[in-house]
Amino acid sequence: MKYVFEQMQEKGLKIDAVTYTSMIHWLSNSGDVDGAVKIWEEMKYECRCPTVVLYTTYLKILFGDNRVKEATDVYKEMLQSGLSPNCYTYIVLMEHGTPC
Repeated sequence: MKYVFEQMQEKGLKIDAVTYTSMIHWLSNSGDVDGAVKIWEEMKYECRCPTVVLYTTYLKILFGDNRVKEATDVYKEMLQSGLSPNCYTYIVLMEHGTPC
């Protein structure tokens, strides 16, 4: 997955929110949460295309790695950007007992 992602970048292909979501999810499942955080930051700089699905995926990753403060900040950022939480977002918040 990482190789394909890098090839897309090298060839100048536009990487969309779905690709970023897949990459962040894949990295976190591989145990590389720091790598997922790096891709998140890159996405915000390069693509500026976060969706509620991407935010929710990222929240789940941060909570799962016990990065509650970071996750809370990301949730607030999502709201400030004008995106509304969906049912899955609320489930993630409830699962982790966050006071967001």
